[in-house]
Amino acid sequence: MIEKWILPQLTVGSRGFETSVPLSEIVECILYRLKTGCQWRQVPTKAFFSKKILHWNSVYYYFNKWSKADCWKKIWIHILKNNLKYLDLPSIQWTSYILQDWLRDGSHTPCKNGGDAVGYQGRKAINTTNALFISDNQGVMLAMSTPPEGQHHDLFQITYTF
Repeated sequence: MIEKWILPQLTVGSRGFETSVPLSEIVECILYRLKTGCQWRQVPTKAFFSKKILHWNSVYYYFNKWSKADCWKKIWIHILKNNLKYLDLPSIQWTSYILQDWLRDGSHTPCKNGGDAVGYQGRKAINTTNALFISDNQGVMLAMSTPPEGQHHDLFQITYTF
């Protein structure tokens, strides 16, 4: 599964050192951390590596490298494109209003330490940022918007990229 869907989308350096462990084991370790939400230091690396056991720093190195290269986004788009028939999408016409049919929920998140996309919303007692989630009819998340400031409504300056 990992070899088919994930590994072809990951960037691998053309020069430098080669990994001493299979990339699929590194990806399994990263997916475990993302699913459980544990700290990087708490990842049980011994459970994932068969030959040489990597330190959590090495696993984080790969996660960070692939994050900066936008590999996780490429993987997500690749999986969605190739499994579109399994998503429970409404039977609607592809119009500029398609997002309004897929909108499930928005989220105003408190930002106590500030940030780039933070604003005061009158009904909240704190500065917030806003995120808009797009999902299919079964709640499978397809995309998330770039967070605008919290004082804006969900569809503030939304752009359609269809």
